[in-house]
Amino acid sequence: MPRSAGQAFVRYRLWRPSRAGIVRPLLAVGAGIALSTGWLLAGPAGAGAVTGPSTIRYVSSGGTDTGTCTSPGTPCGTVSFAIAHAASGDTIEVAGTVDDLVTVPSNMSLTVTQWPGQPAAVLDATDDGLVVVVHPGDTVALNGLTIQGGDGGQAGAGGGINNSGTLTVTNSTISDNQASSGGGVYNTGTLTITSSTISDNTSTLYDGGGLFVASGTVTVTNSTISGNTAINANSGVSSGGGIYNHGGTLTVSNSTISGNTAANGGGGIDNGATLTVTSSTISNNNAIHESSLSFPYGGGILSYGTGVVATVTNSTISGNTATAGAGIYSSGAGAGVTIPPARSRATRPPHRTVPAASSKGATAGRWAPPSWPAMPVGTAVGTRLSVSATT
Repeated sequence: MPRSAGQAFVRYRLWRPSRAGIVRPLLAVGAGIALSTGWLLAGPAGAGAVTGPSTIRYVSSGGTDTGTCTSPGTPCGTVSFAIAHAASGDTIEVAGTVDDLVTVPSNMSLTVTQWPGQPAAVLDATDDGLVVVVHPGDTVALNGLTIQGGDGGQAGAGGGINNSGTLTVTNSTISDNQASSGGGVYNTGTLTITSSTISDNTSTLYDGGGLFVASGTVTVTNSTISGNTAINANSGVSSGGGIYNHGGTLTVSNSTISGNTAANGGGGIDNGATLTVTSSTISNNNAIHESSLSFPYGGGILSYGTGVVATVTNSTISGNTATAGAGIYSSGAGAGVTIPPARSRATRPPHRTVPAASSKGATAGRWAPPSWPAMPVGTAVGTRLSVSATT
């Protein structure tokens, strides 16, 4: 979707034009979610918490919310209760499936992790709200967890995780969540995702089925983003089935983005800011024509907007579908997709930047602006970038 430097968060809403030229609001969420819905936990933790040596607190599906959660023999029943008794720097170990809505108070450092040797840790919102909310000033690590059952409804973003702090997600699965934007994850802070899976999430009103990057910095490494869907229940127009990067810096490396669907552009990734993809596979994603307002461009990657920057290196883009640019579609004044040259002088093609209003992997499987020779499907481009297409 077109972006411009004039777009900004205004109060709690973000206004941006759609491809059909219709201005529509996107809820920008953060601390307001917790305050407006009553999910903010009261207690000694957070900015006013008593600091001291780090403590391990225990939570189990069979636990009871009494005491201070410090004994593995008498674990608490929810992470929320453990946080209410925690000090900044504490670790919460989780065993089994815990039904909970977890909000980390501002300015708190916290680790929530799998309890070693115990049943798999699952945080389940049971379709009752956002599973995990991380506020500004927080430094949070989530490790070895499954985050599921989040539902932001029409007013919440980030069904699985809403992050506006500094968050690290490792060896975790974020699945079966939904929200108006960012069905799996919504980010305005600093987010690092490593060795994790974001799958089968849905954005029901706006964009970013798996991950919505409203702003901030997101790094995805050794991870899989698959089976996510962006579809507007009202108009049928939503973008970024796997990832929607509205205004942040997004880096994807050694990862797979596959089988995602958007009812508009960017089946795999819709980029409206700064994107770097390295040593990754973007395959079998779909940008579909769901309504008369849809512009289903960029089955694999849509990089669209004024001054938008995308760099793709040493990656494979294959089997994606779209009306135009099944592999890659780039458009917008000053926008482009850069493919760095290969290292080998013998095989290195010229350095190429895909200019605005061009597409790679279109109907004939070619990417051929008028001044360039056509490149057949599967040709190695740049640093072993393989592109193929289907429509």
